[in-house]
Amino acid sequence: MEEIIRSVSMLKGLTPEQVRRLAASASRVALGAGQKLFDEGDPTGGVFIVERGRVRLTRKGTQIADLGPGAMFGEMAALDGGPRVVTVTAGEPTSLVAIPADAYTAVVYENAAVLKEVLRVVLNRVRGLEDAIRRG
Repeated sequence: MEEIIRSVSMLKGLTPEQVRRLAASASRVALGAGQKLFDEGDPTGGVFIVERGRVRLTRKGTQIADLGPGAMFGEMAALDGGPRVVTVTAGEPTSLVAIPADAYTAVVYENAAVLKEVLRVVLNRVRGLEDAIRRG
């Protein structure tokens, strides 16, 4: 799982030890086509990296994104402990790497460069959500 974690662009600044710690806490999740991972409003449960397949992110029924291998999602809820802001559904048979929120935040908060990159990505996603809702 270390290779998959290293493939995520916003996690490129992690040290080898931090990658090992995340990998040690991670597990795999398999989804069938059309299967939901979680719904908008659900409590947080960690972050996910797409290993194989694709997931569709929707908010209030509007598609926000379609993510494939190497994409990570769930970081907003993991960082603030709030509810999920999107519904995630597999668009095809999909394999995900799941990292618990506490393991993810511990590593991100101890690495300023990674935290800066994660915040940049999260803020861009918030702006994208706002735009999608306006168009909605």
